[in-house]
This record gives sequence, C-alpha cells and structure tokens, in this order.
Amino acid sequence: MADKAFIPVDVLMCVGSKDIDYLMPYSLKSCISNFTLLNDVVIVTSVKREVLNILDQHKIQTRSGTITVLEDEEVVPSSLMDFPPWCRQQFIRLHADKICATPIVACLSADTITYKPLTQEDLFTGSTPTLFYNRYPNTSKHLDYERERVENIARILQVRPENSWIPGDFIMDLTLFESTRLRQLREYLETLYGENPFHAILPRDCEDIRQKATFGECTLYAVFLLDVLKIKMPVKNSGNRFIAQVHSAKEFAAFHFDAHVVHFVDKTFDVPQILARYQGDIAEEQGSVY
Repeated sequence: MADKAFIPVDVLMCVGSKDIDYLMPYSLKSCISNFTLLNDVVIVTSVKREVLNILDQHKIQTRSGTITVLEDEEVVPSSLMDFPPWCRQQFIRLHADKICATPIVACLSADTITYKPLTQEDLFTGSTPTLFYNRYPNTSKHLDYERERVENIARILQVRPENSWIPGDFIMDLTLFESTRLRQLREYLETLYGENPFHAILPRDCEDIRQKATFGECTLYAVFLLDVLKIKMPVKNSGNRFIAQVHSAKEFAAFHFDAHVVHFVDKTFDVPQILARYQGDIAEEQGSVY
C-alpha cells in the first residue's frame, strides 16, 4: 500500500500591536517546531517594523520555507481600513487563499502555543481537512453564546443552520481553510450582497462579546460548508483538549496544559509560566528574554 501523499500547508498569522509584547514570537516558534505540514508562513500586520524586529531578535526562521511579512494595507482594501482591527482580521482570514500559495491554509492566532506535534493524521481525514468544534467542561453558557453566533451567521448566509447548530462552537485558533471553498464562499456572498459583500456583512462595532457574536470567520466558513453546500465532511469534537482555549485566570489555574494547541485569550497571563510548560526551544529562552 502506497504511503499517504504529504500535504504541505502554509500558515497565515494576523499580528496586532498587543501581540508583539505577548506570545507572538513563541506562537510562531512553537508552530515551526511542531506543525509537521508547515510550508511557508505569511504574517499580516499593522506593525510591520515591530514584527521584523521580533523575527530578527528571536532569530526565527522556518526549516525550509519562508516567512513573509505584509502590511494590512497590502491585503485589506482601503475602504475597509477604518474598520476595527478584529473585523479586518476576519476579512484577511477569509481571503487566505489570495495571500498564501498552498491549496489548504492554516490560520493560527498570534497568542496560541502549539505544545505537541501536529501531524497530517491529526488534522486530515484522507485528503480532507477535519472541521473541529469545541465543548467545554462547563459548557452551557458558552455553547449558548456560540449558537447565537451560528444563528447570526445563518441569517447572513440566508440559510437554516440545520447541521451547524448542534456542534455550535467553531471558533478555533488553528483552523484549516480550503482555498476552493473560500472562493466558493465569497462567490456565494456576492450573489447575496453584490460586488463588495464584506462591506455589508462585517460588523462596524466589535468592542464587547455580544457585538462579536454577530460574526466570526470560522463559523461563517463552517455554516457555509455544512448548511449551504451541505458537504458530508469529517467533523470532530476537540473537547477543549486537542485545540483548547483558556479565557480566565480561574481556567488558567486549573488547566493541565495537555492539549496540542492552546489559545491564551487573556493577554495578562504570565508568559514565563506559559513557556515553562512547553518542552522545546522557546522554553529555553525565557531566562534570557524575561
């Protein structure tokens, strides 16, 4: 039996000013160390000079690919540059196929650490990327919130969320997007909203969690696949154990650091403590950096 064909994957990372002094360099280094499918990295940022300085300071480079740093203005149209940074990030990720070269692109948040190796078997079923959703130990309030997001997205897509409502929480800080599906999604949005659909669907206010529940690129992508295209595809519960999110100090204190990928939401978390749990080259740096 022939070996399974290797699937190279570019990584797209959006970096804002608050990420520079938090986990961004360690997010990138842990990805390079543990993402076995990594091809090239593309960083889109509003602070290009600072990102280049970080790459130089930490001597960050991939094993065989390249790291490209782009300004937001090189990717986002001028008509959307006055939108809040969170909203611009949604636009950027939903155009990952135009920014990166591989047929499948992994979008990774800049405050996310890859603690364990990520293999093709972890992320794909055959040649199809697995669509992950999440469940938390105390799930009801968060699941209600994410299902509200699903309902809001379904209204945008003008579809009933028959398949996406039950899993509900598709917000993942490592998400694989298929380029062909992103193009189909944008074409579909154009049939609904005209030539510039993102002007119509992106929220202009996203200061609090209720406003952010009106949109979400991962949820938009998932509802489109499951309820517009109705694709029979691999869907898997991460259980907050494969791809995990740590939101609060209480969650941080109780977290076992046993997930493959962890998103540290609160930017006041103790960085040395986060790095101390990482068994790799980023952990060795903490004495010299902090």
